[in-house]
Amino acid sequence: MKNKGFRNFQVILLKLLTISLIGCSSSDIENDLVRNEIIYSREEQLENGKTVRWPLYQVSTPVTWQLLPIENDLTDTTKPNATFLIDEGVTLSIHTFSYPGVEGHIPCERQIERWKGQLNKAAILVTPTSFCGFAGLYFEAENETTQVLGWSLQLDIRHRQKLFELAITPDQMAFFRQITSDCTLKVKGAPVTINDHKEEILSFANSLRLLHNLH
Repeated sequence: MKNKGFRNFQVILLKLLTISLIGCSSSDIENDLVRNEIIYSREEQLENGKTVRWPLYQVSTPVTWQLLPIENDLTDTTKPNATFLIDEGVTLSIHTFSYPGVEGHIPCERQIERWKGQLNKAAILVTPTSFCGFAGLYFEAENETTQVLGWSLQLDIRHRQKLFELAITPDQMAFFRQITSDCTLKVKGAPVTINDHKEEILSFANSLRLLHNLH
């Protein structure tokens, strides 16, 4: 039974690399303006002692954006999984936050409240958003010197339940902890520069897809 479970897990890993969510609007085909970038999970230690980072998401990334080097240790959730330099002084960071099971995820509203406290005297807009199996909140804030765009996202609890039901071994549990992570995207910089890139930033965010079939 254990061998069968391991074979099934190998199949899941293969699908992770080749299958994206059905019904997402972004294209898998790269062109002269965008490239497909893979975002990896935080580190997990397997039963054999090895540390791994699994591919989690695919995003259509403007070719002018630079993917910056990451920290060596990503167990600290204050460090981003990936950071892109969009333009001088403007960055987009992606963070994931994993949980040991289906329940207990921190509400997206909590993250939004934290972002609200980071800008003084800012005009703020918060709206619901959902795409590609994710649901959450979109955030805009701007004062005289700084603008922030942010997405606080979670997988639907039904998707989380379905994925955790597939786990048999501790290594599979670790894998699905990362797959069901909450996710944030945050852009910060000068308002004028962000507005120059806003269309491509929104397209980037809406292209985010989990590299695992939830259907």
